[in-house]
Amino acid sequence: MDEKKPKILIADDEQLFVKLMEATLQDENELLFAFNSDEALEKANREVPDLILLDVVMAPKSGFEICHALKSERRTRDIPILFVTSSTTVRDEVKGLEMGAVDYITKPVSPPIVKARVRNHMELKQYKDKLERIAAEDVLTGLATRRRFEDVLQSEWRRCRRQEAPFLSPC
Repeated sequence: MDEKKPKILIADDEQLFVKLMEATLQDENELLFAFNSDEALEKANREVPDLILLDVVMAPKSGFEICHALKSERRTRDIPILFVTSSTTVRDEVKGLEMGAVDYITKPVSPPIVKARVRNHMELKQYKDKLERIAAEDVLTGLATRRRFEDVLQSEWRRCRRQEAPFLSPC
């Protein structure tokens, strides 16, 4: 059985770096590219990649702003983000990790190190996704668990409140 390749978004305004990452990661992954912050947000929302390599220094928004926007949206908040940047300050690294990035790699990068880190983070994401599926579905019946029911109930309740619609009728 042929497994689907993980989808990775590489968001960086440096063409040379993007080419390096393409050469490093293309064998094991499906790659998407964004060369500015607006394109990165648009592709992340449209494609919902499995992982994002994101530069901190981008225009018109910084990588931190992109990270914040992605972590604020339900659809994209669980995408692992690896900052890959020339910004080497401890302050920026701490900021990126506190914002929810799973890793912070400084340029110049070592392609084998990037490849290993991407592989490790993809493996962790696969385990996390599997645990979430197991927690949401009864193994014997295949039906949603009570936990899943309560999560959907809360989500629908909030949606109806936002739309000022009755809960018991179609919103």
